[in-house]
Amino acid sequence: MLLLFLTRADLLPRLASGGIKRRKDARTSFLVEFGDTSCATCELADQQLSEQLKQNKLDIYYYDCSEEQNKLTCKLNNVTRFPSFVLFNPDQVKNKPMFYRSHDNTGMSIYKWALQQAKKPFAVVGSVVYLTEETLKDEQFVLILTKEKHIDTWIYEISKIIKNVKVLVKFQLEDKDIIRQNIRELIKDTENNVIKCKNNTCERYDDDKDIDVKELAKWAKN
Repeated sequence: MLLLFLTRADLLPRLASGGIKRRKDARTSFLVEFGDTSCATCELADQQLSEQLKQNKLDIYYYDCSEEQNKLTCKLNNVTRFPSFVLFNPDQVKNKPMFYRSHDNTGMSIYKWALQQAKKPFAVVGSVVYLTEETLKDEQFVLILTKEKHIDTWIYEISKIIKNVKVLVKFQLEDKDIIRQNIRELIKDTENNVIKCKNNTCERYDDDKDIDVKELAKWAKN
């Protein structure tokens, strides 16, 4: 299960105060994925998340309410997520980031190919490749909430590509409700590019050091 949260730097003060207002020229500022969820979980998430989205008036978002084998869909305003692809209102996708998701074990090969091919910065999170039509220089941070064991590899790849964006990681273990609890509390540092968390403190992630997944998992439980 993944959560990717992208926002512009000029939205941070309003995020901190709990009120993000949509600007006419705002780019995509929010993307959320509920992967590996049951329909019951999706229904609950839909009720809670849709209310949050309405309150925050976020531009665009992505919602996953199915495992690959089931054909059910979930609707959240104008966005419909199907098991293997996503549909946006045409007006929404105009000049917006592109999106791709892999459902099989070819994921890392796709990521490596994307790293080689992409002319512009992008974030790779779990089974999500998020390609932008413009650089992420105006983005302030990326928030990742995941069960993935190899998140350190993806953070390393992200840190090599995105120089001006902070990556904050929190592991989501057994409790699915944690994904819907106080997102703002995870945002602790706005200066460093990539954050490593240990014993409730965060430090900059250096390319020559491995991320201690066990420590990250402990941090997520606190």
